[in-house]
Amino acid sequence: MPTYTYVSDDGDNKPIRLAAATATAGSFSQGATDDADFVKVSKGNREFGQRPRGLTLSRNLGSDDEPNLRYKFLPMATQAAFNAASIGSTITVGGVSWTVIGKRAEDN
Repeated sequence: MPTYTYVSDDGDNKPIRLAAATATAGSFSQGATDDADFVKVSKGNREFGQRPRGLTLSRNLGSDDEPNLRYKFLPMATQAAFNAASIGSTITVGGVSWTVIGKRAEDN
C-alpha cells in the first residue's frame, strides 16, 4: 500500500498507509512527513500509537425490509476535511456510495 501524509491535530505530518481509493476519498496526498511512526488505522485501545480521526460509513446491500448493512472506517487527512463531512451525507469510496453515520476524533 502507498504511504500518504496525515496531518495530526497538533500539526505534525505523519505517515499513514492506505489503499488509493481510501486515500482519495479521505483527501490524502503524498508528501514529506515529520515523523517515522506510522498512524495506525486499525489500532486497538491497548496499543501504543496514534489512531486517526475519521468517519464511520454504512451502506445497505439489502432492501428496506431486510437490510444487509456493511460498515467502513474512513480516515480523514486533515481537521478541515473532517469538519466538512456531516452525518447523513454521502461519500464515494472507490466508486461505491457510503452514508456517513458517525465521526471519530483522533486518539493518541
